[in-house]
Amino acid sequence: MEKGFGIDTLTLSKPVTEFSSRSAKSSTKNKPIEHSTTGKHPGILNAETNRRTSGETINRPSDQTSVAGEGERIQILEALRNEMLACHKCPLGKTRTHLVFGTGNPEAQLMFVGEAPGRDEDLQGEPFVGRAGQLLTKIIEAIGLKRSDVY
Repeated sequence: MEKGFGIDTLTLSKPVTEFSSRSAKSSTKNKPIEHSTTGKHPGILNAETNRRTSGETINRPSDQTSVAGEGERIQILEALRNEMLACHKCPLGKTRTHLVFGTGNPEAQLMFVGEAPGRDEDLQGEPFVGRAGQLLTKIIEAIGLKRSDVY
């Protein structure tokens, strides 16, 4: 399956058995992620950053997580986009041709966040274009979705 994503070699720094045994010990501490039974997507999560000390397991967000209500996600993303469009504080903001913001379904359950836009992204004003975009599209399709299904 890794070759389908363009991965030829996977090098691990520690044996898989160590991770597996540690994961099994801590699995009772983690709360399962709840899935919506209404068919609605869970939305944007606003969770505090988990901090880890040596040997401590990072648990999934639970009570500190809040979900944006229906329609709020679009408003939040639009407000963020407008704020970024007006910002010229960093060199990227001063020299960009286009603002490169998200595309796809703002109500999606899955969001991809990339690094700073490259030349192709800046020229087209869209994230994940060119060869990186082609690879991302293949990955998304491999999990049974379309680019328009994700954000």
